Amino acid sequence: MNKYFYLFIVFLITGCSSLSTKETIKAEIYQYGLYETVGIYFTEDNKAVPSGKFGKSTGGVKFLRQTDQIPLIFGVRFGYDFRIYGLTGKTVKLRCVVTHPPITRQDGEISTVYEYEKEFDVVEGVVDDGADYYINHDYELVPGKWTRTYYYQDQKILHKEFHVSSEYNQL
Repeated sequence: MNKYFYLFIVFLITGCSSLSTKETIKAEIYQYGLYETVGIYFTEDNKAVPSGKFGKSTGGVKFLRQTDQIPLIFGVRFGYDFRIYGLTGKTVKLRCVVTHPPITRQDGEISTVYEYEKEFDVVEGVVDDGADYYINHDYELVPGKWTRTYYYQDQKILHKEFHVSSEYNQL
């Protein structure tokens, strides 16, 4: 009986220590809606995104207004800013999945979803970042629902829907 008692104690100790090292994270979207480009805008080729170009700017973006109703106009930029708490290490890799209405690209290919992995810096256990989409090609002017979802180790941690429509052009 003593042998089983000791095995039970060893099991409890090792089981509890492995549970205590598992990360418990919390994620939040703290603002979402319309943004504008700050600085010089430029693109890099990226076949995964609907336009085939991944946009960047030298000064980032500036938040304008909170909304999930996005006007269907050339040059609109929408997305969200988020924080993830409780992380360990210096960086974390997240998978992002974006769904959108069917967009026919210049090469004739139809796109409805794209995904990518991105490594984020972790500062004092927190990631503070954002993601947006910039409609800067005529063929992207398609009404419908857009979603952006982030996954951490296959667990959905952030999700937001945006509704893009010409009905919102007067907002």
